[in-house]
Amino acid sequence: MNKVKWLLYIVLSMTLISSGRLYADIVVKPILEEARATLSKATARDFEWTTTRKLIKEAEAALASGDEDKSLKLAKAALNEAEKSLVQANYAEAHWQDDIPR
Repeated sequence: MNKVKWLLYIVLSMTLISSGRLYADIVVKPILEEARATLSKATARDFEWTTTRKLIKEAEAALASGDEDKSLKLAKAALNEAEKSLVQANYAEAHWQDDIPR
C-alpha cells in the first residue's frame, strides 16, 4: 500500500509542477524579479536600455494570459538585456577617459 501512496504522490507532484501557476511561480517569476532588480541597478547608474522595461511588461502580460512559454522567453530576454546594460555601465565607468580627445 505504501508503494501505491508513494506513486500517487509522485504523479500528483508532477502534475502540480507542470501546471501553469506553479510553473510560473517556480520558473518565470524569479527570472522576472531578477530582471527587475538588475534593471533597477542599471537605471541607478543611468544605463537603462529602452527595451528592457517593455520586455518585462510583455512577459508579465504573457504570464497573465497563461502563455508560460512566451513569458519565459521574454523574461529571459529582459534579464539578458538588463545584465548587458550593467556590463555596459561597468565598461563605461572603466573606460570613460577613452572618450576624452587628446
